[in-house]
Amino acid sequence: MKTLIHDLPGLVRGGYESVARNLILGMGNIDHVVVSRTMRHVDDLVADDFRAIGAKVVGVTYPHLQFLDHWRIVMETFAPSAVLTYHFGQHCDIAPWLDECRDVHAAVHVGNPPQRDASYYERILEDPAANSIPIIFCSEQIRAAFKSLSSKSGHTFDGRTIYNAIDFHRFAEAARRDRPLSARGKFIVGMTGRFAEYKDHATLIRACARVPGVQLWLAGSGDLKPSLRQLADEVHTDTWWVGDVPPSEIPHFLRALDLFFFATTWREGFSLSLLEAMAAGCLIAASDVPSCREVLGGDVRLVKPTVDGYVRALESAMSLGAPARALSIDATQERARQFDVRPFVKLYRAILHLDRESET
Repeated sequence: MKTLIHDLPGLVRGGYESVARNLILGMGNIDHVVVSRTMRHVDDLVADDFRAIGAKVVGVTYPHLQFLDHWRIVMETFAPSAVLTYHFGQHCDIAPWLDECRDVHAAVHVGNPPQRDASYYERILEDPAANSIPIIFCSEQIRAAFKSLSSKSGHTFDGRTIYNAIDFHRFAEAARRDRPLSARGKFIVGMTGRFAEYKDHATLIRACARVPGVQLWLAGSGDLKPSLRQLADEVHTDTWWVGDVPPSEIPHFLRALDLFFFATTWREGFSLSLLEAMAAGCLIAASDVPSCREVLGGDVRLVKPTVDGYVRALESAMSLGAPARALSIDATQERARQFDVRPFVKLYRAILHLDRESET
């Protein structure tokens, strides 16, 4: 049986982990090993989630020399057929080892647009290893951003786009069930996602405080949670801090919402959280930033990312009649169908040369 190593920067409830989870669930007859680059950024519940779906979880740590020693041990222990690394730049660390293993295929998944100044990426692009592994971008806007950066720096840089994907049918099935009535007469606005700087929870919290009758449900974890809780208290936003929702429970959480509001910034990748809400039959509002435009395909559900813009979107959603609401939900759900996980898995299997069964 073939073995695929998923090389992750850490283990948290984030986009990389969701992509890895979808691939593990979608690839039959493959052994999966999840490697965390550092055990200092590991959520034990996330590690347990991976083990529950049949993956092995191991850790390799820095500093650099120690990492290379650990990586050698991982390669020798699991003898992988393929490696998928999820951190652009760090893929250069393992390129020399992959060059020595001619029968091991590899690719790097890029899930976010450039987050730092150009000099950081220019240093990476100067490394011959940067282009030695096929690069897969999770959206066209991310690919375009990196290609523009490489053109300005004078370095050759290429790759292909494979859109992030979800198990559409699992979320659509939740949409067919009867939806519970709003709790306590409130209009329930919800969002899933890490409490991180590239999201825009703070603006959404301020906007919800200005609209009577709104209760905000926030699911997730992250470093900014304490400061966001303090902000919600200061502006008197009626907020339920849900915590991390297990992957199996996310469809049920989404179906309890009156509106899924995805508040984020230009640094967002191709959001799986937004796709899941669309597939689950939620009414949608999202920040008018490149990632959301690409997910939604250009849409009236896009909202100017300011407090006033969010307030207007909330008030509009609350006043929407049943026929208009149904039309809006049908449109976004049909859009989400285009990003089902099955074609996504097939493409990754082909790139990693996992589309043929191993010889026994």
